[in-house]
Amino acid sequence: MSKVRNIFAKRIVGFRKTYKMNQKQVAEATGGITARAIGLYEAEGRSPSGEKIFLLSSCFGMTADYLLGISNIPYTPQSIENAMERYKEEFGTSPIRPTLGKSAHIASATENIYSLEVCANIITVRRILERSTLTERERKQFEQALSVMLRTGQECFHLTS
Repeated sequence: MSKVRNIFAKRIVGFRKTYKMNQKQVAEATGGITARAIGLYEAEGRSPSGEKIFLLSSCFGMTADYLLGISNIPYTPQSIENAMERYKEEFGTSPIRPTLGKSAHIASATENIYSLEVCANIITVRRILERSTLTERERKQFEQALSVMLRTGQECFHLTS
């Protein structure tokens, strides 16, 4: 197996475990990759196309360089802006917006209210809540995490290299 395929597999598994998701949920959140393909990427049985790398990176705010092991920096301002734009195109609204009543003090990522990590967490959690099949318990946990992030500006999910 190639080194790139190995690193990509580890990064996808790490992402999935960070968010406590199964392969089907990751696939559903992307809206364009099958659970079988996610499984093959993780098992190093298939290399993703450029289109699939773009889809994963633009859905979850990670850079393609991070996914491929070129960089250990998962988020950049551009990767977050790309993910925000993709979310807005798909769902018709910004992922970084007040939804929890008057106590939520938020603005767009470009106003530097949240760190890149927190923006990526918010985008990812909103995408999971919109697209993925979740148990009631999982949905509640993601909604609670989202509430904490919006209220405190603290990241709830931390990727490890």
